[in-house]
Amino acid sequence: MSLLFRQVSGELGAVWPAVLATVAFVATFVGIAVWAWRPANRQRFEEAARLPLDELPATEDGERSGA
Repeated sequence: MSLLFRQVSGELGAVWPAVLATVAFVATFVGIAVWAWRPANRQRFEEAARLPLDELPATEDGERSGA
């Protein structure tokens, strides 16, 4: 090994785990973002977004009204 390589690897030895963790995080984030923006998931996410609005309001005694 060259002297330069040993010096650089010695100085950056503790940095590599952080670099690898950052690369893994970015790859995971990009993968989740691509999955979430796929047109195949659009219907599922639209239905999930409407869930809070589709709930029937509770009455004062805790029963659901309307049914």
